[in-house]
Amino acid sequence: MRKQDKKIAIIGGGISGLSASWFLKKKGYTNVTLFEKNNRVGGQAETFYYDESSYELGAFLGLSTQRETLSIMNELGIDDNKTMIEWLFYDTKGNQIFQLFDGQTQAFLNEYQHYKKIYIDYPEIEEFGFFNIPLTFEKPFYQWFGLNNYDNMGKVLSQYMALFGVSNLQKIPVFYILQVLNYKTLRDLLKIEITPVLTWGGGLNVFTSKLSFQVPHLKLSSPVTEVKRNFDGIYIKTPYETDRFDEVIITTNLKDSLEFLDADDEEFNLFNLIQTKSMASYLFRVKATTIKSGIIRENLFPNRNGHVFAWWKQNPKTTNSFQIICVYAMDISSMSQKEKVDIVISDLAMIGFTEIDFFTYRHWDVLPHVVTEDILDNFYNRLYSLQGNHGTYYSGEILSGITIEKGIQFSKWLIEKYF
Repeated sequence: MRKQDKKIAIIGGGISGLSASWFLKKKGYTNVTLFEKNNRVGGQAETFYYDESSYELGAFLGLSTQRETLSIMNELGIDDNKTMIEWLFYDTKGNQIFQLFDGQTQAFLNEYQHYKKIYIDYPEIEEFGFFNIPLTFEKPFYQWFGLNNYDNMGKVLSQYMALFGVSNLQKIPVFYILQVLNYKTLRDLLKIEITPVLTWGGGLNVFTSKLSFQVPHLKLSSPVTEVKRNFDGIYIKTPYETDRFDEVIITTNLKDSLEFLDADDEEFNLFNLIQTKSMASYLFRVKATTIKSGIIRENLFPNRNGHVFAWWKQNPKTTNSFQIICVYAMDISSMSQKEKVDIVISDLAMIGFTEIDFFTYRHWDVLPHVVTEDILDNFYNRLYSLQGNHGTYYSGEILSGITIEKGIQFSKWLIEKYF
C-alpha cells in the first residue's frame, strides 16, 4: 500500500487538526477523516456575527511575521486585512495609567536590549515544538525574571499575555511565555499604535471554514468515545459509528484524550501532567464611547480571578450609538453563570461603560503546560518518543505553543516528518 493510500483519522477540528488535514492533502493523502465533537470547526477560534459585523470570542490576533498563516490565507483567497488597534492601560476605576510606573521606563528599555540577546544566544526558544528547552528556562515566570534582573520586562510581558487571554503567570515555566512574546512580537506590540495587526475579513471563522472545506471527510457533532488500537488497525467509535483507520493524529488536549484513548502507562502518566488555565470571554453591547481597548494591570493576579483584565473594541462600527466589546476574565468554576456576568458588568460600569447588555459567554481552557518539575523530568523528550507508537501521533498546543502560527508550523513539521 502506498502511504498516501492509508486511512488517516484526525481527532479535533481546531487549528492544529485543520492544518494537519491541509498538509496531508498537499502530500497526496485523500482518505482523511476529521472528527470534531462540536457542530463547528475552529476550536478556540470562534466568530460571533451581529449586525453584519464579525466579533471574535477566542483567538483574534495575528502579526505580519506569521508567514505560514499568511501563506495558507493566500492559497485560500483570504485577504490579509490589517487593523490598527490601540491598547491602553487602566486602573479598575477606568482611569488611564502608564504601562510602567514612574522611573521604570528607562530600566525597561535597558532590559529590552538584554532581552533581544536571549533570542540570539538561544534561537530555539522562539521556535514551535519545545524540542530543546535550554537549561534555566524551565523556571517559573516571575522567578526567572527576578533572577535575571528583568523585573520591568516581566511586568510588561505579563500585561501583553492578556492579549492572548492569559493571566496568573506566576508558576508557568518561562519558556512558554518567551515563545509567544519573543522580542520581535514584543516590538510589534509595543508599537501597536502605528503597526497594524492581522485580522480576518468576515472573522476568523472564514479562515477555519475555508480550511474545513479542504478536509476530505469532515464529521461534525461527532465526539470520539473510544479509540482502540489493535494489531489490525485503529478502531474509532463515535455515538453513530465505529470505523477502522491505519493511523490517527490526536490534536485535542491530550489530557482530555484519556477519556476515549486506550492509553498505555506512559501516555496515561504524561497526559495527566498537563495543566491549563481557565479563561472566560464575554461579548457585551455597550453605549458608544471614546474608551479605548484596554488592559487592567491590577486584575492580572490570582486574587482578582473573575474580574475583567482586558477588553477589545473589535469593530469601530456603531449601530444606533452602540458598540460591541469582547471582555476577558479568568474563569471561576465554583461561580454560577449569573455571578460571573454580574462581576463583569460591575467592572465595566466602574471603567465607564454604560447601557451594558450581555450577549454571550465562552469558557476556554488555555495555555496547556506542565510545571517546572515535569520539564526537568524530561516531559517533552518522553512525549516526542511516543510519536508513531501504536500508529498514533500527537499535536495541539501542548506541543506547538498557543498561537495560530505555531499550531500551523507544528502541523507542517509533523506531516513532513512522519507522513
